[in-house]
Amino acid sequence: MTANFARPPSLLVLALSLIFCALASFASELLQFDAFSPPSEAAVKRAAAAIVFTGDFARIDEALALLAKGRVHRVFISGVNGGAGLDKQSFVAQFAQRNPKLASLDRLVACCVEMGEAAENTIQNALETQCWLKDRAVSGPLLLITSRTHMARALALLARAAPNHALIAYPVEDGLSEEGRSEEYLKFVETLVLLRLPDVVGRSRFSGLFAGGCPPSS
Repeated sequence: MTANFARPPSLLVLALSLIFCALASFASELLQFDAFSPPSEAAVKRAAAAIVFTGDFARIDEALALLAKGRVHRVFISGVNGGAGLDKQSFVAQFAQRNPKLASLDRLVACCVEMGEAAENTIQNALETQCWLKDRAVSGPLLLITSRTHMARALALLARAAPNHALIAYPVEDGLSEEGRSEEYLKFVETLVLLRLPDVVGRSRFSGLFAGGCPPSS
């Protein structure tokens, strides 16, 4: 009696299956765009540090408020430079004016806020955060504070840069127009594509000072 072995799938079937799985994963990620809710109080307090990617100043306002209330105890802000409308030397004065109810902001910042000044885009924000985490030997979950429509892109990049950290999304409303929202969505799609390309083809050309690793000042 001859054994009846199942015929192995052809290479074409395997290739199509892999493509289908990749497309399904891609589509699933696209559906997550701006579908974020504020985390629970318990989730916020689990964070070892709050991470802010610069852009809309409301992101920094929110991080400082959380810090002042003792809901987080350590903040890292990536991209504090002129391109983001920020300067490390005038930071306290700038945000004291925006947040007059926050008492002793200078002491709060000196105590618990660190800043990276090299990042100029979201890819570099993630890489600058990676350098800070390594330099400070930070472990534990990270609370990512950024605008709602920027969150999916920032999360995808930070997850790649800090794979050993659980990430907690803390969305801040940005009040973007429909046109602005569409622009952010396209950037998110572009980011998902870049993350699936080899570094030499994709992300590396956007990495700036981080292309060769952590710059000395980071």
